[in-house]
Amino acid sequence: MSKRAAISLSSGSEGGGLDDERKKKRMKQQHLDELINQAAQLQKENDEIVRRVNHTTEVFSKVDSENNILRAQMAELRVIEEISGFQSGHFLPCE
Repeated sequence: MSKRAAISLSSGSEGGGLDDERKKKRMKQQHLDELINQAAQLQKENDEIVRRVNHTTEVFSKVDSENNILRAQMAELRVIEEISGFQSGHFLPCE
């Protein structure tokens, strides 16, 4: 076998190894890109959830404030009703 043929055979086997390494590197990069895209999508979904929770919290706070106002007004109306009952002589004692 000539020196040139021996070099050609050995470089062919090394070339296959380089191709395998390139393929592994390409697959790793592809997997990394997929993970980066997935992380970006999850971050976007998380941001939307946070936005919706904040909105719901804001709405709850407003409704809670309105309920507190209505409870206070109800208590005032009960007092007015009691006073009105005393004045008209139609007081009915609470049981």
